[in-house]
Amino acid sequence: MAKANQAYHKRDLYSDVTARILAESGAAGQVMTIARWYAREAIKKELRSQNIKLQTVESCEITRAANRYIDDHPELIAFATERYRSFVESGRLKPQRHRRKPSQ
Repeated sequence: MAKANQAYHKRDLYSDVTARILAESGAAGQVMTIARWYAREAIKKELRSQNIKLQTVESCEITRAANRYIDDHPELIAFATERYRSFVESGRLKPQRHRRKPSQ
C-alpha cells in the first residue's frame, strides 16, 4: 500500500497575520465565529451579484472562500472583536469562561 503524502486536514487555515491577531484577542474562537459569519455573508453577496444561485455552490467552497476573505481582509478580525465585545456588554453573549487546566 502507498502511504499518503499529505495530511487529511490542513492545519494552518489562516495566515500568520490572522493567527497573531487571534492570539492577541483572547477570545479567538468566538471572534473567529463572528468573523467567519461576516466573511461568508460577503461571499454570498458577491455570488448573488454575479447571478450565481447559492444552491449550485457547495458549502465547503463558500467556507474556503470565506477563509481566504478573512486572510485578505484582516480588518474583519478587528470588526468581529468589537462586535463580540458589544454582544457581551449588551448581554446577548456570555463572557468567555476562564477554565482552569486540570492538574497532572
